[in-house]
Amino acid sequence: LEEPSITVETKRSDKGYDILLTTDTLAKNVYLDLDGVLSDNYFDLLPGRVKRVSFVPNGDGSGQVERIRIISLYDTYSKTDR
Repeated sequence: LEEPSITVETKRSDKGYDILLTTDTLAKNVYLDLDGVLSDNYFDLLPGRVKRVSFVPNGDGSGQVERIRIISLYDTYSKTDR
């Protein structure tokens, strides 16, 4: 697998946030590390497609979306310094 460059855009929604993800190359087994309820997690992200995930944070959620951590299969075997 090539290292994916995943971009994230967040938008407020009625119940929380919409997280929009895109990538330049296949990103396998993408995992979003956030404290709350996600509509989808642990998925493949395909280049040229936008993946929308709804997020409802636990508590007030202040600052969570700005500090989102994204992990993919590539990260699990290519970066031993994490």
